[in-house]
Amino acid sequence: MDDLPPARNVTARGHMEGNSLRVDVTSGSMSRWRVDDAEVELPRFHPKGAEMKIVASGQGPFLDLMQVLDRSELNIGEGYGLQIEGMSGEGGLEVEFIRPMLRDVPDEDLRYTISGGFQNASAPQILGDFALTNSDVRAEVTQDGLSISGAGRLGPAPVVFDWSERFLDDEDVAAGEVPSNLVVSARVTPDLLNEFGIAARNFMQGEAVVEMRAGGSGRDFSTIVADVDLTPASLEILEFGWRKEYDEPARGTIRYAKNAMGVGVATGDIRADGLELLGDMTFTAAGELDAVGIERIFSRGNVDLRGGLSRRSDGGFVLDMRGPMFDASPWMDTFLSMSGADGDAAESEQADLQIRLDADRIRLREEATLLDATVDLVLDAEGPRQGRINGRISEGKAVDVRIEPDGESRRISLRSDDAGFGAKVLLKLDNLVGGSLVVDGVFTDGVGNAVMTMTDVRLTEAPMLTQMLSLASLRGLSDVLSGDGILFSRVETPLRLTEGRIDIVGLRASGPAMGLTARGWVSPQDEEISLDGVLVPSFGVNSALGGLPIIGDLFVSRQGEGIFAPTYSVRGEFSRARVAVNPIAAVTPGVLRRIFENPEQPPPLEPQVSDDTRAEPPPVVPNDRPDAPRPQPVRPSDRPDTPRPQSAPSAN
Repeated sequence: MDDLPPARNVTARGHMEGNSLRVDVTSGSMSRWRVDDAEVELPRFHPKGAEMKIVASGQGPFLDLMQVLDRSELNIGEGYGLQIEGMSGEGGLEVEFIRPMLRDVPDEDLRYTISGGFQNASAPQILGDFALTNSDVRAEVTQDGLSISGAGRLGPAPVVFDWSERFLDDEDVAAGEVPSNLVVSARVTPDLLNEFGIAARNFMQGEAVVEMRAGGSGRDFSTIVADVDLTPASLEILEFGWRKEYDEPARGTIRYAKNAMGVGVATGDIRADGLELLGDMTFTAAGELDAVGIERIFSRGNVDLRGGLSRRSDGGFVLDMRGPMFDASPWMDTFLSMSGADGDAAESEQADLQIRLDADRIRLREEATLLDATVDLVLDAEGPRQGRINGRISEGKAVDVRIEPDGESRRISLRSDDAGFGAKVLLKLDNLVGGSLVVDGVFTDGVGNAVMTMTDVRLTEAPMLTQMLSLASLRGLSDVLSGDGILFSRVETPLRLTEGRIDIVGLRASGPAMGLTARGWVSPQDEEISLDGVLVPSFGVNSALGGLPIIGDLFVSRQGEGIFAPTYSVRGEFSRARVAVNPIAAVTPGVLRRIFENPEQPPPLEPQVSDDTRAEPPPVVPNDRPDAPRPQPVRPSDRPDTPRPQSAPSAN
């Protein structure tokens, strides 16, 4: 009985009869435990070997019981990773102990049962940093095993648990016997998930019911099965465009198993109306993620893909996916900023991620979908580093995007056989039709210089321009704009891109009916705009005087303008921008016209860079030589499993 503390201050009455002895204890203490009553029975002294029996009951702290178990050969604290000293609670115990009356008794001949119930019990760091609190606990220890069951709170979540531990020998363990078993039923709330670093309130309201069964050795579980009922929760996954209201059914199961080498495999499935997630994950012996198999990831109308994630030898990962469709629009603004989502991440050493995606349809923006699309990109902490994106816009029209590293910079090349499609993706503009688009740029640390050129593009149904033309009393052009639109033979502008904002350094657009210039900035992510410029009706005739030496500079002053050219300004949100036109400037010589341009919020002349350590990318100079080759149409890559599209028509 070396494992038990000594009994002190005992009050007892003994009764000896012949060859036997019986002792009745009416009071006493063991450590901080109060002994209410006890009985010691020695059935005979001779011959040796009779079984002595001790029965006792008392009350005291839950901590003292756990300390006794910890100091015993069970070594429950270190053996199971429990912080014994932080436990609390009060309750009662009943003890029965049977021992042969011999000097030396092997452990297997000892029999005992210690059982009790405790109220308001607590144990720190049962799961991560979470404590078990406000618990009613039932505990029992015998020579065969240990069990603790009860109900309480795990952090903020109510939980019911039953933990049993069988005391197995090495042969049983080697034969595959599992000593530890845990059954838990919990109501998981967003607060609980938030404590694990999961921002659950961003996608979950309410609670989920989890039923978990685990087996292993101590708290090192080799098998886990968890059934999750998400019916009592409201869920919204914005990235996949999926939402579930309260009480709509949604269920899932997660299974985990670890082999003798320590390699773990988790499989899972979650199913709800319009959502299906099926896959598995493999972990190394050190607990690091090694691979992910995605049997299916499906959200109705937004994604339907299969594939997997695998770790490369250099520590990076390759995500290889394929399927009917993928909605990339939620990530387009971040991608187009050419920088990582977290500014601090760029300074950390992160392995890169290679994304390979083959999809029948990739939605880039609302009403802008790429067909037969292939994506092969390498991303690091600063964003896309190199790769290629291509696909079809429609029959005979294609898009090709290439990213190439250039020292600390990244060179971007975009070719689109439909300028309207490109403008919709890049600028969220849906009133350009047809034409071709070429963009060449250089990015360094998320700051970029680029040149954008469009040819033979038509502008239609543009409310801001319609308002400008009406204010400038150019109703004829306004009527054309609301009909077939206004054709621009060529649109060219240098651009500066900083933290998702596009600075328009000097746009020039020319066409048979009109031309215009623009300087300012556009923020597609915030859908805000700030522009100043000049409208030039009948561009060809109106700007002809600008070709004359000296006189042309006096009356026109700036390339792309004309003699009759009212100035304008646009400020505010895309949907309700404030438009102002100065008609006096229309009849003012070009040199003097500058003073009528709206000085409010002048367009930036230099990139606005918040971090002084960012490098300014080298400029991209457009090729304006008359004999320079025109951009050629692009075609999707020739995949073996994809029919080759017909040649796109010439941009000329």
